Amino acid sequence: MDESMLTCLTSSATSPDQQAKALQYFEELKSSDLGWQMCVQAVTSRAYTDDHIQFFCLQVIEHFAKFRYSTSQPQEQQILRDFLCQWTRFEADNNFHVPNLGSDSSFLKNKIAQVTALVFTQDYPTRWPNFFNDILFSCLQMGETAVDHYLRVLLAIDSEIGDKEINRTNMELQRNSIIKQAMRENVVNSLVDSWYTILTTYEKMNPVIVCRCLHVIGAYIHWIDINLVANDRFVPLFVKELSVLTLREASAECIYGIIMKGMDPLAKTKLVESFNTVLTNVGAWEAVHTNLEEDGDPEYVSKLGKILNGMGTSLIENYHRISKSESKESENSRAVIHAIESKVNLALDFLGFPYDEVSSSVFDFIRDYLHLIKTKPMLNEHEKQHLVKTLQTVTKKMRVDDDYNFENEGEEEACFMEFRKQMKVLFDNVALIDKSLVLEHVQGMVTNSLQNWKKLPFEVSSSC
Repeated sequence: MDESMLTCLTSSATSPDQQAKALQYFEELKSSDLGWQMCVQAVTSRAYTDDHIQFFCLQVIEHFAKFRYSTSQPQEQQILRDFLCQWTRFEADNNFHVPNLGSDSSFLKNKIAQVTALVFTQDYPTRWPNFFNDILFSCLQMGETAVDHYLRVLLAIDSEIGDKEINRTNMELQRNSIIKQAMRENVVNSLVDSWYTILTTYEKMNPVIVCRCLHVIGAYIHWIDINLVANDRFVPLFVKELSVLTLREASAECIYGIIMKGMDPLAKTKLVESFNTVLTNVGAWEAVHTNLEEDGDPEYVSKLGKILNGMGTSLIENYHRISKSESKESENSRAVIHAIESKVNLALDFLGFPYDEVSSSVFDFIRDYLHLIKTKPMLNEHEKQHLVKTLQTVTKKMRVDDDYNFENEGEEEACFMEFRKQMKVLFDNVALIDKSLVLEHVQGMVTNSLQNWKKLPFEVSSSC
């Protein structure tokens, strides 16, 4: 390999002509039959200690794994498998130039994880049935760096086979289904056990690893058995981690993933209520009432709002499903309605939170709730109270801040106007349910503004 060319790829002092030649050399390596093997040799021999040069080598290897690996010769496939196994072993005993955990070279760690996932999706479960034993489970006994690698590979695998936001061909969907089924039958139980071990082992030693493990659980929960994680072994851990400053956002995201798991409506309702009881008992919801100037954390409160939003929208969906198969007056339907009603007031507290990001986190729940009661011929007292509080909260949240720049509107102003559109949707829904309530409320605000316009601050009077 031409080291000078590789150096040109990473040097800021490279001239445009040198950069162009270096990029051409890089493309030639990718298209060459032996280029990827030269890169494997360069990385494993530690010929280049610069992380960026190693990254370019990994890109060449990735190109081979993505486009030519499946049709290559068995001996070539074995070379790449051996390379991936070597990376794990050398990473553990520090004989390999792998960046330290927490360094700025996470791009290198993520790239090798992506290459590993590409090989996995093409080899498992047929050509490499022992993938997990050969390359992953051994990491659990090799220390923090290897465990971090293990979790990154699991995240990369889920990105290849489980991420629903990525468009897949029918062939890829069929392949992913086969892989998931094989994993459920052969390794998922072991994966879950490893997650528990990681959470309990590194809880105090390394919160970065624990956070990454929580992200893995949140990703995999969508397609594994919910009972493997939503149980007396894991839930206390998730809840406990909500009280740890460095872990609570990741734990909240994990809980949200569990809440959003597709399930039978009655089982889903039971799961939601179980989590709600636990979170209530430990005082998690009280974060929405914290003093922002002292110990408030809007990002964390937003994560909690996201959980509550998932609970509310799931329960409303469950109600519609149950009422279709049974009736709106059935015992199960009434139980779900009660579960929904018990969370609306809390959701409105989140809606009224000073930070708009937190308010937006429960928008779907409040909107769906208004749609739900809109169909009722007559509202009960609780529903009327919720409607009044919604109207009061929405009109308050629609006020512009005192630092709103009308003369030079920027990104913050644009974000607020988008948020205001959300509040307008809720306002309009309240008006459709009870026009007289809205007219009376708006009339009172206008009258008050006209009578006290000299005393009122602009942001208050402008909300009218």
